[in-house]
Amino acid sequence: MDNVRKVIYYLLSTSICEVVLISISTLNGLPLPLFPIQVLWINLVTDGVQDKMFPFIKEEGDVMRRPPRRPERQFFDSRQVTRILLFGLITGFASFLMYRHLLDQVPHDHAVSIMFTAVVALQWMNGIQAQKEREPFFCSIGRSLSINPLIFLSIFIGFVLQLAAIYLAPGWFSATPLEFGE
Repeated sequence: MDNVRKVIYYLLSTSICEVVLISISTLNGLPLPLFPIQVLWINLVTDGVQDKMFPFIKEEGDVMRRPPRRPERQFFDSRQVTRILLFGLITGFASFLMYRHLLDQVPHDHAVSIMFTAVVALQWMNGIQAQKEREPFFCSIGRSLSINPLIFLSIFIGFVLQLAAIYLAPGWFSATPLEFGE
């Protein structure tokens, strides 16, 4: 049950981030920060790879000492919904600010490619922190990083796929190969 809650948190919060980024950009009259094919790719490289590792998360604490859940208790409590919305809204707005800044620094095609990769990396980080629900990530970094070592395998696979998208097939993804500094 806990792992299902975690994967749903991960999927919903990252999707809200993308919606907020694109919506705020559009409402401000800016060109799209991500193209539709890039959004599909982001969902494949992050959600499609990383969420497959959530079943392997080790339990948090002693699950046998927890009292049973009441049947009428909702699957999503207000704490879970608040976490989903907060992450999605904050990271979506922060991504918009980054995009706005990039438009002043680099041409649009570079800004889009940077955002394309930045959103992928942001979602990988969200996947790592979503592994724990009951204990803050920074409270025990060692435990946070060891609760599911397979998550790093999924990030490595996603990293290789993202590099292929940017450098081997940029035309397919309306992307521009990035320089190291970008």
